[in-house]
Amino acid sequence: APAFAPPADASARGAPGRALPVGAVSLDCEMVKVRRSGSAEHFALGRVCVVAAADEAVLLDTFVRPDGSVTDYLTRFSGLTEPLLRGAPSFADARAAAIALLDGRVVVGHGLDADFKALRWRPADDSLVVDTRTLGWGPRVSLKLRDLARDELGVAVQAGAHCPHEDALTALRLYARFLRIGADAAARPRALR
Repeated sequence: APAFAPPADASARGAPGRALPVGAVSLDCEMVKVRRSGSAEHFALGRVCVVAAADEAVLLDTFVRPDGSVTDYLTRFSGLTEPLLRGAPSFADARAAAIALLDGRVVVGHGLDADFKALRWRPADDSLVVDTRTLGWGPRVSLKLRDLARDELGVAVQAGAHCPHEDALTALRLYARFLRIGADAAARPRALR
């Protein structure tokens, strides 16, 4: 599959009448493991990215200095390292910036429960949540983002460490494709579409 790149034309987005919701955004977060005094090790926000659905513009992409002591940067998956988080905005500041962009909008992403947990926030209305993992792609061996990107978009993502910008765009493009082909077609094997 070709490497991840912007779509050559608007065909990767929804067809007329099946457009992405106005004002929608896509979210992806990368995590690190932290421990605060007296608490068990847990995941914490290390980087957050929010992308506008309308034009795929990056609205926010920032490293985050988590509360607590980092015990594992999860670099193999997250790409995060100690130097990248040194001097980054605090969790409180990054969270406030993200929520200002997300609140009241349709939020698209892949495996959003983990992202919402990392932000310690969730939309008040679940109808504003579009998780590409649960859209109804039909029977599959894997619902991993990289596998859906390969199978549905024909692109390779997550070749190394995850990039939240790439992952947010991929989720957005998967949702646009799902809108374009429809749930019934998505549930059929690709060869039969």
